[in-house]
Amino acid sequence: MMKKPFYKSWWFISITSILIVLGIGLAVLSSKFETILEDRLRTSLNSNKQSLYSINFKSLRVHLMLGSISLNELKIEPNQRVLDSLDKLNIHQSMLATIELKKLKVHQVNLKQMILDQVVSMREISFDNPKITLEFTGYKKEVKDTIDVQENVHRIAKLLQNASIHSINLKNADLVLVRSESPEKPMLTVKHLNVSLEDFKIDTAMSYVPIDLEEMKISSGNIEYHLSDKSTLSVSNSEISFADSSIALSNFSFSPTLDRKEFSKKLKYQQTWNNISAKSILLSGFDIDDFIFHSQVIIEDIEITEPKIDLYKDKAPKWPAHKVHEIPGSLIQKIPMDMLVKHITVKQGSLRFEQKPENKDETGVLTISDLYVSIDNFTNLDSLLDMDPALDLNANFVMMGKAKIDAKLTFFPRAANDKWKVYATVYKSKMNIWNQILFPLTNVKILDGEIIKVDLAMNCSRTVANGTIDMDYKNAKMDIMTLDETTNELKKRELISWAANEFVRSNNVKGTKNFQQGNIDYTRTLDEPFFRFLWFAVQSGIKDTFIGKKHKPGQVKKDKEKGKLSIKFKKRNKNKKAK
Repeated sequence: MMKKPFYKSWWFISITSILIVLGIGLAVLSSKFETILEDRLRTSLNSNKQSLYSINFKSLRVHLMLGSISLNELKIEPNQRVLDSLDKLNIHQSMLATIELKKLKVHQVNLKQMILDQVVSMREISFDNPKITLEFTGYKKEVKDTIDVQENVHRIAKLLQNASIHSINLKNADLVLVRSESPEKPMLTVKHLNVSLEDFKIDTAMSYVPIDLEEMKISSGNIEYHLSDKSTLSVSNSEISFADSSIALSNFSFSPTLDRKEFSKKLKYQQTWNNISAKSILLSGFDIDDFIFHSQVIIEDIEITEPKIDLYKDKAPKWPAHKVHEIPGSLIQKIPMDMLVKHITVKQGSLRFEQKPENKDETGVLTISDLYVSIDNFTNLDSLLDMDPALDLNANFVMMGKAKIDAKLTFFPRAANDKWKVYATVYKSKMNIWNQILFPLTNVKILDGEIIKVDLAMNCSRTVANGTIDMDYKNAKMDIMTLDETTNELKKRELISWAANEFVRSNNVKGTKNFQQGNIDYTRTLDEPFFRFLWFAVQSGIKDTFIGKKHKPGQVKKDKEKGKLSIKFKKRNKNKKAK
């Protein structure tokens, strides 16, 4: 006699029937529970007709077996009727928020404990694909939140006071900040924002820092911040780790909205067009708690990789003589919060400075490549400056693609006269590499010559630079060019070129009796920017070296008190008739 298959046996049929009945019962119970919970939730969320915000959702789903709850297509937006009523009472909100959420899901929640004991215990809360819009209304004065916002925040904080939540996750959010007068032009956009917080707890004392920030991680895709109509700051990716105390930015960019020529056309006074970028910026050992809660910037290390600086200036507009430019040392003291960065490193940097003369189309170009910079203990803290008042900046780079340079700048942030020092060495290179900057701006063309080595030392203050320059070079030769008004072409000025080569020292070789050390003596006006000050100070020493102390044109006068030479030329009387 054949045995019946197990699925035809009475015990299998009985158990299956019971499970089906239980399943149907749970489904019915879950459905009724969903309906009751959804109705109560809708009523509770919109019970206050004077609430500043209205909260609506499309549907609610409850899975009793898994202990999960999900709200689909949730939307939180300002209640326009309430806003109009507040406007009549001259009560305004400085910022309004609109949030559209595809799904809010709670995983493995203890429903019994939450309903009976009002204690929240769950595995995870996830917010999927939220669209967040924050609108600044333009009211500059401080405005307190309306009563319902304060009450809701208090109720949520009280509910979560003894909560146990393993993780809270904001996934793939888009954030937009706009001004109410121009909502079509966002101030800030953040794409693909992700925030995760592990082991969320609020202590029962409701302390000043109620959550443990070390368990938080933040990342995002593209960020764009429109500083003004003239410039935009952007980052392609960012990561913030509170546990590692680090911030990483990729493809940083600070760029103007106009191209350099359009930018210059709109200027009344001379201004530099800036385009700044970096492949990556990494902040390590950043005490984020101190920054958020105590307004202190304490960072172990900042590393900037492959920064690129592109500068352009048109000399046609007027010089802005009304503007005062500070020395970097004094700017450190004006940082509005306590700051300490123990080490700053710049790797593989580059700079291009292009300047257009007033009456010429050809531009002069100065380039820096392979830039490496190191700064230790960048600080404005008095306790550290008492121990070491100097801030050292060490750099090595290549100028004009050929000239290797080592430099050290030392600033004294607390010095009354903005004291600073420069030491630099330029290594072997051809002189004609400087034609790219000299010829368009000065009509001086270097034909030949070789720099063997240059050593520079300067002691400077806010307005004065003094020092020496040892220029070891040979076979210097140049032409002075002028513009032919007939052909509109540059041509050599024979007599002046001959005179220049006659009077300029063609050789200044160290170790020979004719070697001459150049004296640097330059006085700055406060409207000159720092790098212009540095450039003109170095130029004064170069001129002193090239002209020499025995072969200067005109009347030579030695100033024994200052130890410098001055050149005077006879003024031509324009009213005197030619014989």
